[in-house]
Amino acid sequence: MCGMQIQTLSFGLVPPELELTRALPTRCEIRDENVWQSYDQTTLFYDVVHCSQSGLVKVFMPKLFNLKHAFLASSFLFDDTPIKIHRLIEGRQFDVAVFKVVSKPNIFRVVMSKNAEVTARVNTRDTTISDANILFTMSKDNPLEWIKDWAQFHVRQHGTDTIVIIDNDSDTYNLEDILECLSSINNLKHIRILNAPLPFGPSQGDCTHWSLAKFLQVAMLNLGFWRFGMRNSVFLNLDVDELLMSRKDNSIYDKIRQKPFGYMTFPGEWYYATDRGQRPMHSDHFLYCTDDKPCPTKYAIHTDSILSKLALKVHNLNYIDRRFFKSKDDFYFLHCRQISTSWKYDRSSGNTKHLQENTWARNKLEIALNQTSSQ
Repeated sequence: MCGMQIQTLSFGLVPPELELTRALPTRCEIRDENVWQSYDQTTLFYDVVHCSQSGLVKVFMPKLFNLKHAFLASSFLFDDTPIKIHRLIEGRQFDVAVFKVVSKPNIFRVVMSKNAEVTARVNTRDTTISDANILFTMSKDNPLEWIKDWAQFHVRQHGTDTIVIIDNDSDTYNLEDILECLSSINNLKHIRILNAPLPFGPSQGDCTHWSLAKFLQVAMLNLGFWRFGMRNSVFLNLDVDELLMSRKDNSIYDKIRQKPFGYMTFPGEWYYATDRGQRPMHSDHFLYCTDDKPCPTKYAIHTDSILSKLALKVHNLNYIDRRFFKSKDDFYFLHCRQISTSWKYDRSSGNTKHLQENTWARNKLEIALNQTSSQ
């Protein structure tokens, strides 16, 4: 398995005959009945992935909540051989069932009652990806030219050689279109595109404590790290509207490999596009406002780091204070305001406050993107 590939998740849904659905977290109070359209009530697990080196199979799941009893009371089989759970790892937004196997199985079965079971194919960790500079994101309906410029920037500025994209069932193009979009970028060794046709989760207007009811993004982040983050690799987590800058022209991947803990967080700054009268591109985002507050951090981590055993979150690692590992006067990311489908809130217009031009950032963007940005 190498080069450019479209791969799949092996997800399973709660059998409808059980008439059992996932309840909202107890702290969530409904603000809008639309919450039930976005909340994942029926996914039992997202993916089943075997590691040949450790003999472990990890089953990544949304938070079980009230489904936990039914899941643990189930019978589990790999290729018709019964097996018991080795360990259940319970996180804040996702759970992982861990099994120990002798050899790679092909089929995973969860028998929840005599007439209700879930069956899924067992995927394998991608061992062809090692010594890699990985750029990871989750995306839905971002225009292909945005995805290409985002990838191209990090290839040229940091030496990214592997792209992993989890597509949340985009409506405006298919996975083959994403693959074709990225395939023309030089110096990419591996491209992995996976579709996740599953509920993303509610928004702030749907319920209180809404982040507790959003499982998919954090689960896919940890799944991506487990499935593709192999030996001696660095995993960079950024959204399509985020470009990682280095004031000292350093590669984030090289820098992480030099760090004792193999981990670094970096702040974000909102940047705004000039008005060209057409769709804004990354290269248009060189205007900023001094009154804006910093954006929550993003990070990169070495796959062999002692910290890699911790769960990954969107903005940092679980249990680790991001301030202890922050970049010192070098790395930060441009959070491009108008690189957005406005799925959460309207970001189509610029800042009405006084904006200043960052000439250094403008030159950086022109150098990295002048050959790929749409005109």
